[in-house]
Amino acid sequence: MRKIQFEKAKTSLYEEVTKDGLKVIVAPIEGAQKSICGIYVNYGGFKHEKTIGKTNIPYGVAHFIEHRLFDTPKGNASVLMEELGAYSNAYTSHSFTVYYFETTKDIYKPLDILLAMTTNMGFTEEAVENEKDIIIAELSEYEDDRNDAILRELKHNLYFESPLKQDILGTRTSIKETHLSTLKKVFYNNYKLDNLTLICAGKVNPEEISSYLSKVKFTQRQKSEQVTELEYKENYSVPVKERSEVVFNLETTTVGLGIKFPPRRELYEKYGDKMFAIYEILPNVLFSQIRNNIEKMKKDNLIISNLGANIIEGGEDTMLYALFTTDKPNELINELKDYLSKLPSTLKSGEFRAIRNNYVGSMLRSFGDVNDYFDELVEKYANHIAAPAMIESVKMLSKHAVKDFLNDLKSWPITFTTFKKD
Repeated sequence: MRKIQFEKAKTSLYEEVTKDGLKVIVAPIEGAQKSICGIYVNYGGFKHEKTIGKTNIPYGVAHFIEHRLFDTPKGNASVLMEELGAYSNAYTSHSFTVYYFETTKDIYKPLDILLAMTTNMGFTEEAVENEKDIIIAELSEYEDDRNDAILRELKHNLYFESPLKQDILGTRTSIKETHLSTLKKVFYNNYKLDNLTLICAGKVNPEEISSYLSKVKFTQRQKSEQVTELEYKENYSVPVKERSEVVFNLETTTVGLGIKFPPRRELYEKYGDKMFAIYEILPNVLFSQIRNNIEKMKKDNLIISNLGANIIEGGEDTMLYALFTTDKPNELINELKDYLSKLPSTLKSGEFRAIRNNYVGSMLRSFGDVNDYFDELVEKYANHIAAPAMIESVKMLSKHAVKDFLNDLKSWPITFTTFKKD
């Protein structure tokens, strides 16, 4: 394995590509008492395919596969791993799907199961049909959750056609239209070895893992089919709606804010990899309590609580959102509009340094926790960047570069939604 040393982060990663095309990243943590290994699939809930072969591909198939892939000819993979002392789970984002296990015991028998289940489908049409009601029930739970409901409203207010506006789970109609034959086509087109990455962190030995993988015999036999890419036209200059109001079952009125970014390739041409470093700190640059403007809104009783801010990416599309509870939604929205219109002049040097240093400190601490480090490795890998390298990139960010980005951001489409008490 090739060792990559990150001097500023004071850590190392190991990487290789196996003879079968599987990419491998290993992140040992000195003194760790457990290990986490996961398969990262470069396929998530953001819909790219219109058809595979002659089959229409509905929304939600990535999440559907995630639900059923633990079914194997030898039994449920989660149960089999638990018998070996390993806890397993999986999740789907807009950009990727991850299947992983964690254990304080030997990793190789659970790894046998993980690799087998992510390279071959073992579930049946009956299992697919039974799963539909389970996923629809899960969708209903998301619809009843305040934060998920607000985020859904913001997406629909921002995007005309982008798949980013769709739930990762799909719709009730798309779930009902999903069949085993469809899932097989999606699986064998996207779960190819060269589209998978094994990521291991914690109490792991890079050379042992390399030796183990050299002996694994993969049995993928299905061939991929011709894909017709989904084409959509998105208007990046305006939102669908600038504002909306929803009556919802909640205790406190909540305001959501959403910003639609230009296409990813356009921003990358201007900012390069610096764009991803800016994304790492941007929610805090705009909405953390370190910012005097946000703190003043709290002191003026416009903000009761800041529920958080984040960036969502999928395909060419990116959005930023922030959520606040308030008793004065109209006043808060007006104040937020004014604040954003004055970017980047409101960003002070002390605020920027504090936000950047807080990020670096938090990331460095995560390197000592197996779960946190694994999560960071996965999240950063979605943009083809190693987590330790991201620390170095953020450390090198200048206030000038961030202010240039903010100067662009203030002209991008923005929407607000107010969720009022029922």
